Amino acid sequence: MAKKIFYIGAFAILGALFQFLLHAGIEMWYITLLLRDFDVYGLGLTWDQWVYIHDSGAVLLLIAGIGTGYYEGRYWFARMYDVKLVERADRPDMARHFFELTAVEAKKSTCLRAHCGSVVVGGGHVIGRGHNSPPQDREDRRTCHDRKSTGKAGYDRTCCVHAEWRAIMDALRKDPRAIADSRLYFARVDADGNMVRSGKPYCTVCSRLALDSGIGEFALWHDVGITIYKTSEYDALSYAYSEEHKDEGYAPPRSPMSAIVNMLDAQEKRSAPPLGVLEEKITMNGALPAGRTQKEGEPPDGLPIS
Repeated sequence: MAKKIFYIGAFAILGALFQFLLHAGIEMWYITLLLRDFDVYGLGLTWDQWVYIHDSGAVLLLIAGIGTGYYEGRYWFARMYDVKLVERADRPDMARHFFELTAVEAKKSTCLRAHCGSVVVGGGHVIGRGHNSPPQDREDRRTCHDRKSTGKAGYDRTCCVHAEWRAIMDALRKDPRAIADSRLYFARVDADGNMVRSGKPYCTVCSRLALDSGIGEFALWHDVGITIYKTSEYDALSYAYSEEHKDEGYAPPRSPMSAIVNMLDAQEKRSAPPLGVLEEKITMNGALPAGRTQKEGEPPDGLPIS
């Protein structure tokens, strides 16, 4: 009997070690190739896990030795406590999904002027959230009605903390390792809670904080479509913003640094769960072919909420 217990324990330990080394080896190989992070799809109590390698489209089946939950490749050897679907954050349906979460956050705003929300996405899931309101959402810290002239510019006298600041601070508290090369989504909602399309990038205090904290990309949803900016480009555009031309129609610059992610190729349909059907083609020059605009749509079933 003692031998059986010993063998069962040894098998469990060796299985866990095998799983650990297998994941570590694949991640080392992946990093060596200088490719993007990979995702591992787990099914709770099932030991089978799927690894989807973004750039090659390859799918590998791993046999996990022991343990439940979910393994995520961005952090070496880390396992999630519960099943959490980690997705590509640059797919159009995922971008729309994260904007929906941004709008939900914006509805929490208590600002009297504009309801804004922001989420930071790292490793395929939300690591930070924020909405604009007075510090700690406390009404006794609202100074909007104080009309005393101090000579300061209006933006320096506002009482509300920006949604982007809060999302970045939230990410730094919750998961500081994931903030490197993460993506910040920003959106406003109107009085009815409907998302308002963004205009020109203009907030330099937010772009500076994003740069300093290591945010890799900034996402806005313009009339022409969802656009992903490199944070450095977003910062430069913010400094170039002119109040004189703020109401002019805006289209993202034709720059290889920014990408409108409203399209993917139908030939890119993948069977690896939980990837959905990809519909149109991606363009990397900031222009939509044939005047196509962003498709509206609900996030696919089963996508993560946080």
